[in-house]
Amino acid sequence: MPLVLLGAGSLTRPDKPAPDAPSVNFVLHAEANTWNDLNGNFEFDAGKEARKAYELAAAVSKGATPDEEGRALVLADSDALADELIVNRANSLLAVNLVRWLTGDERLAGTINNEEDVPVRHTRKQDVAWFYASVFAAPALVLGIGFTVRRRASRRKATPAEPPVPPSEASS
Repeated sequence: MPLVLLGAGSLTRPDKPAPDAPSVNFVLHAEANTWNDLNGNFEFDAGKEARKAYELAAAVSKGATPDEEGRALVLADSDALADELIVNRANSLLAVNLVRWLTGDERLAGTINNEEDVPVRHTRKQDVAWFYASVFAAPALVLGIGFTVRRRASRRKATPAEPPVPPSEASS
């Protein structure tokens, strides 16, 4: 689902974090072909702008034990949870999952998606059967249906209709 972010910025991790710095995990990323539109022309300018997957949200936690742990979620766009955008389903799900994580109730946040594609495995015979079915059988089926429909339509047109009865003969 697309998340709507109007005028979003981006987050970065400090080069040298302090030894007692909280744990920071980036949890929301822009697509890799996103760019920072520096001049506001809504077009990518190759020399001035760079395409990269910007970090849009970070989960920050600090504490030695779960009872002492403090949590925060930092968003790169303050409008993501505004009234106008919360009606978008992805934005509302972000808000729900944000509250669940902040309260420590991750089990209700849903399953974690795995973006890895599952390979389809066929035997050589199955590959050959799928090849011939898609190259010959499917087009033959489409042509056969088209031929049948066309033939039925031409038969209806070829059948002569009864001539209309003149009005003088119809009244007698």
